[in-house]
Amino acid sequence: MSDIDVLVIGSGIAGLSAAIAARQAGAESVIIAEAAGGIGGASRLSSGLIVGAGTAMQATAGIADSAELMFRDYMNANQWGLDGGVTRRLAAESGPTIDWLVSLGAEFHPTPVSGGYETQPRCAVAIDEGQGLIDALARAARNLDIDVALGQRVDRLLVKDGVVVGAAVGDDELSASAVIIASGGFGSNPEKIAEFYPSLAKAGDWLWYVGEDGSHGDAIDLGQQVGARITGHDTGCSMLAPGFTRSHETYLPGWLVIVDPDGQRFIAENAHYSALDRQAVLRGGRFFVLFDSQALDPEAAKATPFYAGGSKAYPGRTERTSPNWNPDILREMVAAGRIPFADSIAELAVAVGVPDDQLEATIAEYNEGAQAGLDRMGKYPEFLRPLEKSPFYAAEIRLSEIVITGTGLQIDPEARVLDALGCPIPGLFAAGEATGGVIWPFYPSSGSSLGHGAAFGRVAGTNAAARSIAGA
Repeated sequence: MSDIDVLVIGSGIAGLSAAIAARQAGAESVIIAEAAGGIGGASRLSSGLIVGAGTAMQATAGIADSAELMFRDYMNANQWGLDGGVTRRLAAESGPTIDWLVSLGAEFHPTPVSGGYETQPRCAVAIDEGQGLIDALARAARNLDIDVALGQRVDRLLVKDGVVVGAAVGDDELSASAVIIASGGFGSNPEKIAEFYPSLAKAGDWLWYVGEDGSHGDAIDLGQQVGARITGHDTGCSMLAPGFTRSHETYLPGWLVIVDPDGQRFIAENAHYSALDRQAVLRGGRFFVLFDSQALDPEAAKATPFYAGGSKAYPGRTERTSPNWNPDILREMVAAGRIPFADSIAELAVAVGVPDDQLEATIAEYNEGAQAGLDRMGKYPEFLRPLEKSPFYAAEIRLSEIVITGTGLQIDPEARVLDALGCPIPGLFAAGEATGGVIWPFYPSSGSSLGHGAAFGRVAGTNAAARSIAGA
C-alpha cells in the first residue's frame, strides 16, 4: 500500500498541471515536492505566452486552426526530426489545455497572437504573464487539497522490482503509486551545461540563465538512477547578447548588421529569435554586430524601429527600451572600451580581427541593398539603415543567454519515461523542461515551452491517476 497516489516533483506549469489533472482524474492523495522555497519555478518568470491550436479564443477571434496544422508546423520547422507520436499528441492536447487553464481561472488577453512562423496565430497571452498563470494554477491546486512541500529537493527514486514506487529526500522516503518528474531544466548548473549544452558553454563567463536559480537538472539525475533514456543533446533556446547587461532581450534590434568571424552576413537580422539561435549554433556562437554613429544619437536612433511590429510588444505589454542597444548604454560601452570604433570599415575590421577586404565587401553590398530597399538576406525594408556615418562601431555578441534547456528524459505520447531500450519505466512519468526532444532543435514558436509543459503535465497527471486507481 502506497503512502500517496501521485507524487509530482516540481511546481512550475508542468508540475501544477500534472497535480491538478491527477486529482481531477480521481487520484485522492497528490503531493507536490518543490526544491525551492516558493512555487512556480521558471514558469513564473516567463512572458506568459502559451501555444495551443483550436482554442475557444481562436474561434471567437475568427482564427481557423487545428491540431493537424500545428503538428505540421512543428514537424516542418524541425525537418521532421521530432518524435511524430509525441508531437501529434502535443498538438492534439494543446488547444484543450488552454481552454482547461481558462476553466481553472487563468486569464488571457482575448486575441491570440503569432509567436513565430506558425501558419495561424495560436499564442494565448496571459494577463500578468507567467506569474498570472502560476497564481491561477496554485489557487486551483489549493481548492483541490493538493499539498505542496516546499524546500524538498528529491534526490532519489524508490524502485522495487523495476517499478518506480516513490521518491526520497535524504533519509525521508515517500511511496507513491506513480511519480511525475516536472522539475525543470539545468540552466543554472554549469557542469550540466558543459555536458549537455556545449554550444552554450562556449560563451564562457558571458553565460547566464534567465530562469530559476534552482534549475540544476534534477530530472536528468533522477532519470539516470533508473536507466532512463536522455535525449535532446545540445538543444534549447538561447539568445545572442553583447554582455553589456544581464537584462533579458528577446530580439536584437533589426537595424544591426551581424557578421561572422569571417566578416560575412548569414541571416536577416530581424529574424525570429529561434532562427537566430539555430543559425548561430551552427556557426559557432560568436559574432559581431556593426552600426554607425546614428545608433549613438538619441534623435537619429528613433528614426528606425528596433523590433518587428514596433516594440515587439504583445497585448498588455508596455513600450520598452532596449536594455543593451539604446544610445546611453552604447555611449557608456564605447567609453569603457567595450565597443571598438574606427573611421572606416577597413580599420574597424582590423580592430576586431575580421578580414578587412571581406568586411568592406559585405558592408558595401548591405548599403547598396539598404539604399534600394531590397536586402540580399531578406531583412524587412523598415530596418534597412545604411552604415554610412562614421565613426563605425563593432560589438561582439555571443550565444550567452540561456532561456530554456532542451536535454532531458525521453517520453512517449502518454508522458511515460522511457528506458535505454525505448520501453516505458513502470510508475514514472515526466513533463515540461524535464523532458528532452519534444520541441527541439528548432524552437517552433514563442509559448512552445509553456504549451508542452501544461499539455504533457495534464497527460502525465491523468495517466498517473489511472495507474493509481488501477492499483498498479
